[in-house]
Amino acid sequence: MVEIVKNRSREAPTFANINLLGKCNADCFFCLGKDIEEELHGYDHRDISPWRLPNFIKFLKLCLDNEIDKLYITGQNVDSLQYNYLSMLIDILHRAILR
Repeated sequence: MVEIVKNRSREAPTFANINLLGKCNADCFFCLGKDIEEELHGYDHRDISPWRLPNFIKFLKLCLDNEIDKLYITGQNVDSLQYNYLSMLIDILHRAILR
């Protein structure tokens, strides 16, 4: 997995995204995942517990360290509602970030 380093010298972040990956059951014309389909092929988060998502704990720590309390759950190439642990993920985020 490639780690992307962001420009941290800009204004403080106000929100963060969780981008889930997987095979979608829709064919939306505006899907961003279609533009990078080859890079994402083989990644599927739909059946992975939040605690086992790549870099999830590091992500939570960064959110806490940066006082980010607005989190968006989305899919890069899948509808986030297809994530089988969605209610667990939301519960974890509420307890960790919105305490």
